Amino acid sequence: MDFREHLLAACRNKAKELGVIKLESKDVFLLACESHVACLPQAKAPRNAKEPSEAASLIYAEYPLKKSPVDAKIAIDKQLKKHSFEYLMARTKLFALAVASWPSSYRYHQQTNRDLVPHPATWYNGERFTEDENEWKRHGARRPAYHQYIPPPEPYGWRERFPDFVDRDKPWNQLQPTIHQFIIHTLSVSQTQTQIINEDAHTVRLRTA
Repeated sequence: MDFREHLLAACRNKAKELGVIKLESKDVFLLACESHVACLPQAKAPRNAKEPSEAASLIYAEYPLKKSPVDAKIAIDKQLKKHSFEYLMARTKLFALAVASWPSSYRYHQQTNRDLVPHPATWYNGERFTEDENEWKRHGARRPAYHQYIPPPEPYGWRERFPDFVDRDKPWNQLQPTIHQFIIHTLSVSQTQTQIINEDAHTVRLRTA
């Protein structure tokens, strides 16, 4: 029943109480003004939000990623009904130690630098604290993290060797890592080829001497 139907029903009941047999338009208006509050659907009383327990707050403080604390503490309180505080705290600390040992290239997204540690609510709701702790370890980085990339030494005279390179006037440390690798590799190959040519020329001179 929508608001209009509620209002008309309340007006009819009010008219019966007042002994009004036929409702004129003005009577409907007056009755509506008197009774419209009662016609509104009654809203449910808001539930009192349960405060997270102190135990959940202490465990959350040990988790290596601080995201969505309310959801995280709710998830922890849910697990505290099934597991002891000491167990959850110990497992959380072990996971935090494992994360602290992760190479940056595993923990952070290469382009966005987003932290790849699971959100705490997801980690606790999925009961990932029950996993084998060896699954939390990461060994060695495949390549440096983007935000921690340290460019190699700038090769001497490379700008003269690449006169058509679009970004040749940019500072060396502002070039992309792939450009650094390309330039260094190309110069290395060129230097090797020049050395071979020189050695061959020297050998020819020795033979003809």
